[in-house]
Amino acid sequence: MADDKTTFDVFISFKSEDEKYAYKIFEFLQQHGFNPFFSTISVSFVGQSQYLKSIAKAISQCRHMVVVASKPEYIISGWVEYEWSIYIARRNDKKTEGNLLTLLTGDMTVSDLPQELVPFQSIPLTRDGLEEMLQFLDTVPGPPTSVALRHKGLSLAKPLAAMALVGLCVAAGFYAYEKTVTPRPTMVSHRQSQPSLPQTTAPAPSQKKTVPASAQASQPANNTAAVPAATPTGVATNASLPAPTPAKTWTEPRTGMTFVWIPGECYPMGNPLSQEQWRGDEGPVHTVCVDGFWLGKTEVTRGQFAKFVGATGYKTDAEKQGWSLTYNGKWKKIRQVSWKDPGFPQTEEHPVVHVSKVDAKAMMRWLSASGAGTFLLPTEAQWEYACRARNYIFTPWGDTAKAACGYANIYDQAGHAEILYAWEPFPCNDRAARTAPVARYAANPFGLDDMLGNVFEWTDDRHGWYDPSKQNNPQATAGDGYVIRGGAWNSGQDASCVRRENLGMEIIRADNLGFRLVRKAP
Repeated sequence: MADDKTTFDVFISFKSEDEKYAYKIFEFLQQHGFNPFFSTISVSFVGQSQYLKSIAKAISQCRHMVVVASKPEYIISGWVEYEWSIYIARRNDKKTEGNLLTLLTGDMTVSDLPQELVPFQSIPLTRDGLEEMLQFLDTVPGPPTSVALRHKGLSLAKPLAAMALVGLCVAAGFYAYEKTVTPRPTMVSHRQSQPSLPQTTAPAPSQKKTVPASAQASQPANNTAAVPAATPTGVATNASLPAPTPAKTWTEPRTGMTFVWIPGECYPMGNPLSQEQWRGDEGPVHTVCVDGFWLGKTEVTRGQFAKFVGATGYKTDAEKQGWSLTYNGKWKKIRQVSWKDPGFPQTEEHPVVHVSKVDAKAMMRWLSASGAGTFLLPTEAQWEYACRARNYIFTPWGDTAKAACGYANIYDQAGHAEILYAWEPFPCNDRAARTAPVARYAANPFGLDDMLGNVFEWTDDRHGWYDPSKQNNPQATAGDGYVIRGGAWNSGQDASCVRRENLGMEIIRADNLGFRLVRKAP
């Protein structure tokens, strides 16, 4: 086994079933003077958290990555997709100038690859292919000019930005650190009868979470709440969560945006369950303290964003580049969609979508210039504290999945009737297949709306492992991507206040991504 001081130069990514092919590449590279990272040999498995850290460290060290592909399902399996997605994110952030190569074996062809990998070089796993691979692992980034690329019009050194963006997005929202196969849903026409689920391996129904005794104090025994008869169907009627506390509020004069005062407190941030039950990097639990802050009661609406655009003439990234990402069975680049025309009906009361973090920052600057305070995105610590609202850890509906539609716009029977995902919908109807007007569902005990569901929300943190040494108002300013929180209208039953998602670039935008703001008073 390699020690912590070993430095690697080529990361070999492979499914365990492809280990024999990966080892062939490993031996070949060693014979030619490289020090490749081959997980079976290069790191010992000492628990999920430590293993993930070893993988992340090796990817950050390695200039190049070689992905082994013998079957289409292997290359999109959890670990393999995790590895090549992180490498693509590092390339996009200009943290490496190396090359990403896919070595094809068995019956695999370029047409079998996920579209995220198509812009990069693919080589057959043969003796000649291995020799050709060496030309791409030279000290000079990019292939020698004498080597013809296999993809018409695509440069290895400059892969299509669109494909790189799509490479950071996966089913159920966005790319996240997880070990399970990412299902690929099938579109269902409104005018056709609903087909059966596709023949893919779907995630198992969510299991009841057993919360350790140490965490029980902040997780009520019964997390259902009474919902008026006019609310979406399929919700619980026995109340246990406290009604929203009468909150101190402030209204921003130019947009009418309402902010709620969130009192400061120290709390145990992260997932208290055992590591085997984490969804990626949700832990470990560590104490953080946040000062009191003003947080938007709702996600920024289309009408509020329109006032900013009307006052400034601002053009979003989607408008300037003429496209955004949408989810129609798989992530696709769609032209002529933007916050103005998202591809589905919206009113001014719906959350604005197809907005990047760059767009959110532009609106923040405009609001801050008014002198009414400094406007920011919430940090992860602020966001999770606000979501949990001192009353639960995961969700306000607890283990009662049928109650979720009283609290959030998530993937449910309404969404299931329009798009057939491979994961299980919530057994209720929130009456919204895509976005819903903000504040339609029950507010949390802090008086905040839509902290879970409707749209994912940008935070002000870079993505990385939690640093327990940062306790007071922590914020990650360096990392391998950007954190979004909260889930969206297409999120499954693993949506929760502790779930984290990682986007590789600030310019990503999509039809299930928006934001809410924090205000620091002058």
